[in-house]
Amino acid sequence: MKMSKGELTVWQAIGSVLKTEDPVEYEMLPEIVEMHSIPATDIGRQPGAFDAGQIQLVAGVLFGIASSVMQMVLPKLFDAALDIGKDALKKELERRASCPSTPPELKNRISVSCQQIREAIFRAAADRKLSPRTAAALADALIAQFIGAEYVESAKT
Repeated sequence: MKMSKGELTVWQAIGSVLKTEDPVEYEMLPEIVEMHSIPATDIGRQPGAFDAGQIQLVAGVLFGIASSVMQMVLPKLFDAALDIGKDALKKELERRASCPSTPPELKNRISVSCQQIREAIFRAAADRKLSPRTAAALADALIAQFIGAEYVESAKT
């Protein structure tokens, strides 16, 4: 499975949200990530497959919100693709959740304020009819990922 550093970071933030908001879905996160990378048309062609377009998984909705916001904030993170398998993905999600790292080329680069990230996530969440609590959890998770890496201005939280 190929994914960018930015996508991995977004999935890690989503994992931290799901851990408290939807523990059952959190347990399925590696499978959800893998399914998310497969086009729905390919899934639909499998015998006995469900219609992936009809599934309303919280993780999928959160990924759409978080990835669009983070692509605006840090587009370079989405450029370099990583090749990650399902088991490696689970280990990487767990490892990165405990200690976020900063790509050297982006160290000490302040791109956007926490408030801008929060506002963008709340707008997108409202469009998708997500609860304010879930939107706040996602904003907090993304900001926590990036604040330690100095991607955002911590003074404007």
